[in-house]
Amino acid sequence: MKYQTKLCQTMCMHDVVLVECNCSMTQLADFRHPGALAPLCKDLGNDEACLERLAPTLKNRQAECVCPSECDEVHYDTQATMSRWPAKQYWPQLSDK
Repeated sequence: MKYQTKLCQTMCMHDVVLVECNCSMTQLADFRHPGALAPLCKDLGNDEACLERLAPTLKNRQAECVCPSECDEVHYDTQATMSRWPAKQYWPQLSDK
């Protein structure tokens, strides 16, 4: 599987929920017990209260995750331009067709 920054951030948030609420939002491995699956939050009785308490801080805690960029990630600068089409400089090529 190829490394992805977004997946790293998701796994980091999974670990935060797992530590704080002792459950998982999805069926993922429990890093505390290799080979075991974390219990689903929806299957536990106190999951909603814990998740509601944790929700406001999750966005801020995401900054604590150490998730470097992908090795081959490409960033493009965007720029908006306008021009009249067809521009006068293209008329000779267009009229030959």
